[in-house]
Amino acid sequence: MPKETVQPSRVDLARGKEKESQIRIRILSPENPRDLEIARFYDEKTLDALNPEDESHDLMTEEALKRWLVDTDKQCLRSIEGEDGTPLGFAYYYRNRSRSFLARIAEIRRRTKIPKNQSIWEMNFCMVVDAVDEVVQQGVGRTLKDFSKKFKRETAVVMFAEADERTQDNIVLESLGFRSAGPINYDIDGQVDSDAYVGLLAPNKQ
Repeated sequence: MPKETVQPSRVDLARGKEKESQIRIRILSPENPRDLEIARFYDEKTLDALNPEDESHDLMTEEALKRWLVDTDKQCLRSIEGEDGTPLGFAYYYRNRSRSFLARIAEIRRRTKIPKNQSIWEMNFCMVVDAVDEVVQQGVGRTLKDFSKKFKRETAVVMFAEADERTQDNIVLESLGFRSAGPINYDIDGQVDSDAYVGLLAPNKQ
């Protein structure tokens, strides 16, 4: 049975701070050939790269790939890398007007009582190399902290993970303070149930 009301909690932006030197996060530049190579690598390695042209998970054209790297009021991408610049993965924040997205957000508002005047963004993170939970938590936590700088008021972030399974996604989200709102039909046709993890992101002016 889906949960009826869940009170989201604040995301813990301080987790992993004592080991920040292990990794770095970067904004990839569409004008930098090396950054485009990294973005192409991410796009080819995972379905979590959302094509900004048609909101599909198909491989992107070069122009779409460049648009994917640009921060807008609808998307934000951060690369998670080792100290030596080795690409480890990325976190991607987005919102759009697709029927599926709006249906998911409406259900999340119903379950969490997040008001309509508070924005909700979806997040995906994907590691393209094997990494222990602590490193993933640190990388994702740092992207959340950087993402929070975009806002002057509290913002909600949701990520969908495998329902009824304990994966690295679930573990990392819970360790950062996200709370499960229960399974939600991710697709508009109702064929895929995913566990919705919701967190509140305080504005960060540091």
